[in-house]
Amino acid sequence: MQTQQRGLTRGFGRLLVNLSYEDLPVAVLEMAKSRILDALSVSYNGKTLPHCQVALRSIRGSKGACTILGEKTKAAAADAAFVNAVVGHSTLHEDFGGGGHPGTYIIPVALAVGEERGSAGKDVITAVVTGYEAAARITQAVPPQMLARGFRAVPALGVFGAAATAGKIMGLTDEQMAAALDLAANLACGLYQGFCEGTMEGYFHAGFSARNGILAADLAAAGADTSFLTLDGPHGFFQTFGGAQGNPEALLGAREGFGIMDVLRKPFPACALNQETMLLAASLGRKSLSAGEIEKVIIRRPLAGLNSFDAPGVRSDPPYTNMLQAQMAAKFTVVASLLGRPVEDVGYYRDSYGDPAVAAVARRTELVAEARQGGAVEVYLTGGQKVEISRDVAGELKPSMDTMREKFQHLASAVLGSRSREVLAAITGLDRVHDIRELSVLLSGEN
Repeated sequence: MQTQQRGLTRGFGRLLVNLSYEDLPVAVLEMAKSRILDALSVSYNGKTLPHCQVALRSIRGSKGACTILGEKTKAAAADAAFVNAVVGHSTLHEDFGGGGHPGTYIIPVALAVGEERGSAGKDVITAVVTGYEAAARITQAVPPQMLARGFRAVPALGVFGAAATAGKIMGLTDEQMAAALDLAANLACGLYQGFCEGTMEGYFHAGFSARNGILAADLAAAGADTSFLTLDGPHGFFQTFGGAQGNPEALLGAREGFGIMDVLRKPFPACALNQETMLLAASLGRKSLSAGEIEKVIIRRPLAGLNSFDAPGVRSDPPYTNMLQAQMAAKFTVVASLLGRPVEDVGYYRDSYGDPAVAAVARRTELVAEARQGGAVEVYLTGGQKVEISRDVAGELKPSMDTMREKFQHLASAVLGSRSREVLAAITGLDRVHDIRELSVLLSGEN
């Protein structure tokens, strides 16, 4: 029998349960649809990559009625969400914000659980907003020491967003949602080490959050009993992961706007911390610089925060021996952008991580951490000329429905073909869809 929930997660659960479609501004509704488009764009573009095929093989034999993107076979909700989350994290072209890359696990959970239950489009949209809200609030609430210690946000915090998404569609009560969040804390996990070597582990992190979030919500719905001090007790989540108390106000207090509105987009399939300096370098790359005329490059980045050095692999030097190492490395991504390489295409990183010209210039590149906001790229040419750029590009990372439509048409149409127009229409009009299974048919591999 479930005990009376008290403490932080009771209030947190109530806040999430009380979010309703009718209370969501038009801009928030549009942003939720844009998040679905973004997630699908990335997924269809990367589903043939090796780690995606490993994820698919791992659920062989799963029984259920939920869609795996682009596949004819169906699976149980948790298994379908796992595979789709791995696929959504497959190219590093996803969104970023609270919870790391929330679109990679929130969208797969919303679609899988929604399909399992035949949910209306409005309910799926509300669940997406709820998941982003949970991920944003838990990210602000945890002690900063947690992420500084090296726990990765996608699996360690994303599970809260995934649990909230699943719980919202399932119609959990306040106390059940609180229990789901408590269980999510018990399922939190995830390390960064694999990013240094460029292994598959990091891609699976989104899948862990998706699957564990559904598990947490299922256990809560079944009557699981949890501690009312799971988050803030002496042996709770905050103390264990961060060694300090968290910020309850961030979980329960009023905030300006919705968490989903703070999310940013990636123009390039690379680490989020590299996006700003890649935009700067790409501007210089239009001058048709060649490797031979570049004597030295200096990349100036902030000490912390967006565009900083906080992720493992960002500071790495050549040689780069696989796709992920190249995507994570500040030097590779900036130099490739300077040389006008097709850095918007994940195929470039997959096939050309050993690009000799990029590696040669990367060896002549210096990465400098400074007490500054934003980044700067300085290029010293063999003739003694210096080219520098340091304009503010943060606004270019804000997503819009128009940019997401373009991304979807560019990346997903190659796989979906003529169905891409139907999918686009279904998502932009998701409020009017009575059963999300109508969309699921279009997303599968069935003709």
